[in-house]
Amino acid sequence: MTADKPRLAFFERYLSLWVALCMVGGTLLVLFVPIVRLLVAGDSSLAVPYGVLLWSVVVFIAIPFTAGAMLRWRLARARGLASFEGVLLPRFAPLTIASLLATLVFLFAFQADKCS
Repeated sequence: MTADKPRLAFFERYLSLWVALCMVGGTLLVLFVPIVRLLVAGDSSLAVPYGVLLWSVVVFIAIPFTAGAMLRWRLARARGLASFEGVLLPRFAPLTIASLLATLVFLFAFQADKCS
């Protein structure tokens, strides 16, 4: 007689991923935000509130990361991982580079009048 193994729950199957995400999130909140605030305020009289920095972490890091992870999970499940990596990623490569460049240009363009 063989005993059936109990199936792991969603959280338990991806425990290492959850731990890694929590470590990255904690590192961003504890180290990244204060360092950026010090670097921005270091040479200028520009004071950046912590709320703005936290929102920038959410908008520019957390949302794109979550969207990418969900897209990868859904497409890899629907069409297979080889199709995802062989077809979709090469198509998005130029778009990701252009989006990153546009983000940097917009960030510096809108802040140019505040830096002296």
